[in-house]
Amino acid sequence: MGRGITIGICAYNEGKNIRRLFTNLLRDQGLGDLDEVIIVCSGCTDETVPIAELFAKADGRIKILLEPERRGKASAINLILREAKGEFIVFMGADVIPGELAIRRIAQRLSSGGDLGIVSGAPEPISGETLAERISSIIWALHNRVLEVLSDRLVYACGELYGLKRSIVESIPKWVVNDDAYVAKRAEEMGYRSEICRGAKVYIRAPRTVLDYVAQRRRITFGHLQLWRRIGLYPGCVENAALKSPSLLLRTAVEMALGRPSELPYLLAGIVLEALAAILALVDMLSGKSHSVWEIARTTK
Repeated sequence: MGRGITIGICAYNEGKNIRRLFTNLLRDQGLGDLDEVIIVCSGCTDETVPIAELFAKADGRIKILLEPERRGKASAINLILREAKGEFIVFMGADVIPGELAIRRIAQRLSSGGDLGIVSGAPEPISGETLAERISSIIWALHNRVLEVLSDRLVYACGELYGLKRSIVESIPKWVVNDDAYVAKRAEEMGYRSEICRGAKVYIRAPRTVLDYVAQRRRITFGHLQLWRRIGLYPGCVENAALKSPSLLLRTAVEMALGRPSELPYLLAGIVLEALAAILALVDMLSGKSHSVWEIARTTK
């Protein structure tokens, strides 16, 4: 793997998951001596930092960077980019759990050479029984299916877990909300393509309330609109796919509904909530609101 892999993690009050995440990374990801884990702890007031320090003392590949206060994800990402020594950088949230060898599989795909610049993991929501969790499950399935079909037309990065060649980006602007979307557009400008690695599962906890679901989707959609407004580029995402090829999105949704008829109500509810989140994001954009340091969706923790 050349100079190894840098795993970059941005964390704010992730004490409930960080122990499981570090255990997973050190035990299940096949990391080598040249690999490293950099975690940025931003304004943490829980047990995130003490737990991270325990793992760092036990394993020299773990490096902790502290921010006294939350300055936004872009700030944390830039700290990781500045310190990273790996040939490839794999970014992930501190509230996810990668599937076995997911990091290694992403790095192996990136090392295959050619114009492949970004490789994303395949998100799978942890099953739940609330309305919001059921909606998240079917919307994520639709999301993954549409991106799989459009993989040769879109350059995409999945914020839950994605790896990139180190040369693609040196830093990102402080105003960026969606680092994955920004990095994907820069990769596209450089002539790189992307892919989703189905063997690199990443398990995520979906919002457990409708309010948190809408808040999360509102912030993400705002980040996409922000890129379009700031640099004139709309990122590769399902919303963009819907605008470019609405018939494909409709056809995929119908296929899913026919294959999973019991989940049709959740699919329809999800489409309504996505539309609501998009309207709210547009209002935020027009009113000058910033989501650079956003309110945490508590039920995803």
